[in-house]
Amino acid sequence: MFLGEEERSNIYHNFPNFVEEGMAFKVGNKPQDDLIAMYRFQSNVIPGTYLYVGEDERHSINQNYSDSFTEEGVSFYVYGAGEGKGDIFYRFRNTNPNLDSNYLFATGAEAENIRHNFPEYIEEGAAFEALI
Repeated sequence: MFLGEEERSNIYHNFPNFVEEGMAFKVGNKPQDDLIAMYRFQSNVIPGTYLYVGEDERHSINQNYSDSFTEEGVSFYVYGAGEGKGDIFYRFRNTNPNLDSNYLFATGAEAENIRHNFPEYIEEGAAFEALI
């Protein structure tokens, strides 16, 4: 899960078993001309798991998959995929029928590890770019 400082603090206080893995990437917390909004959807199938999407996919999910996902609004702002301004983060979807609403976002060596060692995850393409 990707979250801001306020939500991070809430998790630390209310979920003592949560283990933070560190900063994943740098994002904007307000709109800017060269950034795109990433919207967060919580899975209704697997509560506590999230999907992050851009504007076009947001509309599709709200129209076609509202039973599976609930929109929570703008989560952060990043560079669009293919802009060449940051590291490319790829989206992977779990193909296990019981975990179909489970997504991973990864770049670099972590993305390669998923591609080669976790066949249950299929790559859905470049999701966004961000600075590490």
